Amino acid sequence: MEANKKDLIVWWNSLDKDLKCVLKNAIGIKTKPTVEDIVKMINLESIDASHFDLVNISPLFRLTKLKKAIFNNTSIESLDCFKNSKDLEYLDITFSLVKTLKPIWNLEGLKVLKCKRTPKLLYEEVKQFVDSHPHCKIFWDYETDQHWLDFINLDQQEGTNQDPDDTTSKPTQYENKQIKLEKLIENKIRNILNKLNK
Repeated sequence: MEANKKDLIVWWNSLDKDLKCVLKNAIGIKTKPTVEDIVKMINLESIDASHFDLVNISPLFRLTKLKKAIFNNTSIESLDCFKNSKDLEYLDITFSLVKTLKPIWNLEGLKVLKCKRTPKLLYEEVKQFVDSHPHCKIFWDYETDQHWLDFINLDQQEGTNQDPDDTTSKPTQYENKQIKLEKLIENKIRNILNKLNK
């Protein structure tokens, strides 16, 4: 038992600041966690890490009871920590930098996958995942052959003439995505104001 406690403490101390904050929020504490608190974290069924500055979430492999995991608007690149999450039903990686869905390929219980605007995911792989998982509701950028082009499609809906074959503005970082959305919002507001002034 003492060895197990020591292992949990070592695991907790290995986490970065943001991941610690996510887990503390999930169990509703603000102070340094006790061993009992860490056990609660390990047994979490739901976690929401939206908008946290996360890159590496590999330590979450311990959370094998997760049913719902939300990591939208983060910089995570890998889903390896979920490869043994047999209970996982809902996964949101919208606006992330995830590179492949292979770690979650065999999760038969997965019912919802949100992966829109994930520029590093290959279209062919997502399409194959969709075809291989008919019972999973998947939200993705099916209208393009490269996910980042969805930003351009949104701009075109606002009346811009951007060439969809132009790859010079391809967003490769989370900050670029945010800038793109801010410009889209500005264009929409400008269009509304122009209509009101007519």
